[in-house]
Amino acid sequence: LAVAADVFIYLREIGPVLREAARVLVPGGLFALTVQAHPGERGAVLGADGRYAHGVASLREDAGAAGLAVALLEPAEIRRQNGVGVPGWLAVLAR
Repeated sequence: LAVAADVFIYLREIGPVLREAARVLVPGGLFALTVQAHPGERGAVLGADGRYAHGVASLREDAGAAGLAVALLEPAEIRRQNGVGVPGWLAVLAR
């Protein structure tokens, strides 16, 4: 199991990290992660807060390209900022 919670807000491109996770996970291994969401389906958007938000379709595509299957993908409040929940995605990817 590998976990990356509230980390990908600092990366525009998450594909390389997903490929590396797939490389080090044993068959059946899991990678649990969160990403901040934006309203669009694709790409990454740098917000006024200096954090990247990722489109859910891009997350699915990057996972598939890395050889990881989506075991769980659901909307989540990934953290609270200034008393307000930040929308995102909780993903569990399987090798």
